[in-house]
Amino acid sequence: MNRKRRWLLVLALAAVGVEGCVGRNGARGLRAGRAESESIANPAFLEQYAATRRFSAGEPSSIKVAPDGKTVLFLRSGPRSFVQDLYEYDVVGGRERVLMTAEQILRGTSENLSAEELARRERMRLSARGITSYQLSEDGSKILVPLSDRLFVIHRASSKVMELKVSEGFPIDPLFSPDGWRVACVRNGDLYVLDISS
Repeated sequence: MNRKRRWLLVLALAAVGVEGCVGRNGARGLRAGRAESESIANPAFLEQYAATRRFSAGEPSSIKVAPDGKTVLFLRSGPRSFVQDLYEYDVVGGRERVLMTAEQILRGTSENLSAEELARRERMRLSARGITSYQLSEDGSKILVPLSDRLFVIHRASSKVMELKVSEGFPIDPLFSPDGWRVACVRNGDLYVLDISS
């Protein structure tokens, strides 16, 4: 049982009343526990807690300042959504906008994750979907986004999305080179370098 489910179980037991559930009265104790849970002052708390990822949904994450200092990039989902989008905040103008969504990058196709990537996200305790990570090149002109077991490069000036084709295996831990024109990643236990221009 993962930590999130354990925590929800603890909250549920606290709300119902442990004595009512595990007392000597058996079924009568369970009925008493249910009756007690129906009298909770705010019964929607547990549902809200789970639906909002412990009240963290909608908060900015993975915040990065662009090298020019004029924009800030971050990930954020809706208040009751697990799907994250990439945002850009204009420091000078004080405006924010959605820079890219997973749906835009994948051109309307659904996100498809391999069993290995699902297991990796479970180990990292990642429940979010959509754009879960990104990397900004050192000059700030390009953004590297791993999504749906594929790699995409977004050119910030034009919002053009380019997929980096990999022959086999899903890319893990992709990183820009210092000049921003190559990407290194691990596939099937080996280190690969992809040339963006070619």
